[in-house]
Amino acid sequence: MPKQKILQIMPAADWGASYADDDPDQEQVVPLIGWALVQEAGGGTAVVGLVAGDEVELADARPHFAGYVYIADMFVDDYDPEAFDEADFEDDDEVGSELEDGDEGPPFDPKTGLLN
Repeated sequence: MPKQKILQIMPAADWGASYADDDPDQEQVVPLIGWALVQEAGGGTAVVGLVAGDEVELADARPHFAGYVYIADMFVDDYDPEAFDEADFEDDDEVGSELEDGDEGPPFDPKTGLLN
């Protein structure tokens, strides 16, 4: 009898499996391709991530598995709202207002839908 049996598979958007050796700075995150509802040999069930390599396998079966991470949360620490000011979000006066003298602008006029 197999050690584990997959009962159901569902999507795992924005989730990854973390793998780390002895050096935590060398953590590797592999995107999950899905979640699997797995039945253990004893009858219990667990939800386990699926990762793709040479073949699709359970994430916790790979060496150095450290856990699951929500990938969107990985980028929150790098966000600095103080790095932006209002000038970054001001609207330009008109499309093409920064044209050089003699420049006719883009070959397509988006306002009329006609070629120049």
